[in-house]
Amino acid sequence: MSDVIPERVSEKFGSASARPKVVRVYNPASGWVEHSKNAILTTALVAVLRASGITLVEAKWKLQRHQISLLRLPVE
Repeated sequence: MSDVIPERVSEKFGSASARPKVVRVYNPASGWVEHSKNAILTTALVAVLRASGITLVEAKWKLQRHQISLLRLPVE
């Protein structure tokens, strides 16, 4: 179920059909960095980002943009 969007993310964007893409990531050691892949924020991506030390992401979907804490999302 790696292509599942975490429920908290869908709630943040106000739609169960939201497919937000990660545009920036935050690492406490290096700060904000652009995320060139623009990958959809799925539970699998949350696990990969958290394993690499990322704690916060900025994601966009349609005209909405939100900062989302990865520490509050479930990991696969």
